[in-house]
Amino acid sequence: LAPAKAELASHTPRVASWGGGGNDLINFILSPQNRTCSRGNASCLARVNALLNEIEQTVDRTLREVRQAAGSSAPVYVRTQYNPLQTSCASAPPFLAGPGSPLAALADIALEATPAHGLKLLQRGLNTRLRELAARHDALVIDTYVPFRLTPDALIGDDCVHPNDLGHTTIFELAKMATGL
Repeated sequence: LAPAKAELASHTPRVASWGGGGNDLINFILSPQNRTCSRGNASCLARVNALLNEIEQTVDRTLREVRQAAGSSAPVYVRTQYNPLQTSCASAPPFLAGPGSPLAALADIALEATPAHGLKLLQRGLNTRLRELAARHDALVIDTYVPFRLTPDALIGDDCVHPNDLGHTTIFELAKMATGL
């Protein structure tokens, strides 16, 4: 955060782009602790919710500091998270299983609080929290979830996680739409 704030202070015009929380979430989803989630265990979803609460607090603090460093008139963009586990990426480990897999479903639940595979939904997924925090800190939202959900194989690169060139172009186009360009 300190290097980002220093960069903001040294640039004119100032524009900030923020995205995060996905790695913390995916680390839990890919951990052995997720096994109870696939059985619809309420304690698992409680752990997901606790993790989301922790991420939300960190994002709130970070966005507050970014907004202060950027200034009240600078555009600040917050990018929601997409679900890389929905890809049928050839180099993905077999346990990822691709579209419709239990792990991909759990990630969708955690991101958007959508019910899947009989699991109860959370009150607020990560992306809802990110949208709320963006509004609180007067930031624009680059909403990546739906475009990446609709065509994950076209937008996610060979590493099965990060956007490919078309994915980055899509994010850029979504940013322009958020700005009204």
